[in-house]
Amino acid sequence: MSLVPVPSAAGGLARLDPLSGYLREISAYSLLTEDEERDLALSYRRDGDVQAAVRLATGNLRLVVSIAFQYRNTWQNVLDLIQEGNVGLMKAIEKFDPHRGLRFSTYATWWVKAYMLKYLLDNWSLVKFGTSNARRKVFFNLRREQERLRLKGADARPVDLARQLEVSVKDVVEVGQALDYKDASLDAPLGEGATDTHASHLPALQPAPDEVVAEEDSRRILREQFARFAGTLAAREKALFQERLAAEDPLTLQELADRFGMTREGMRQVEKRLVKSFKRFVEHEMAGYDLRAQGITRKKP
Repeated sequence: MSLVPVPSAAGGLARLDPLSGYLREISAYSLLTEDEERDLALSYRRDGDVQAAVRLATGNLRLVVSIAFQYRNTWQNVLDLIQEGNVGLMKAIEKFDPHRGLRFSTYATWWVKAYMLKYLLDNWSLVKFGTSNARRKVFFNLRREQERLRLKGADARPVDLARQLEVSVKDVVEVGQALDYKDASLDAPLGEGATDTHASHLPALQPAPDEVVAEEDSRRILREQFARFAGTLAAREKALFQERLAAEDPLTLQELADRFGMTREGMRQVEKRLVKSFKRFVEHEMAGYDLRAQGITRKKP
């Protein structure tokens, strides 16, 4: 399709209207009779006549336009719908069986609508909500059913709409929300002239880099101190410290007692003394550090 600006009455260039230009172009193709449709379809199916397929398509371009205008209140850019409908028309030509006695335009209507409806569902929102037949039914009938109930003087409550459409209340509510609120970019400013964006007011899902560094630094310091303390211990106390007190999957007192030929109570007493020793070690060795929620930092002298 080639469109050029048309001179206006005032001597300038008239505003380009692609839709009007497209309608003018397709009006050059005459409509087809039922017999013509059948003969063209037979020629394409039997002989692979590409020109017959082209004529079958051009003779039904106005059918696609008329269907697209049915959804004009749902999607403002009718040319988008026409484009998708034309793809559906090509699919109909490919699949149509002229021996079944069905008129091609009737068969093509199903394919054209299918492609348009899929386009609407795929592009209405980045959040996919037309994921079931029930939700697709709500999407295409909710506004009409709401208006019908209002004209009758009835409240268009979700429960009433769900009953009329034979779907769940949840489907009505969630699809209704998707229809009422369009997607907004997180990078869009909060208002005219504003520098803040929607994204700048969202809570961070990950800790700040300085917090990560501080946390890693504190863990490193603690690991070093734990290793130094363990290095001062005898074999029994070292096993108790490393395999019970500082272990992610600690052994029981009985398991350690059995290893060293002791009673459970005896091992408990060893553990009690070890905890006190570790506390004195930490108080002495960590005296130069300030323990904070963000990590461990060296105190200023």
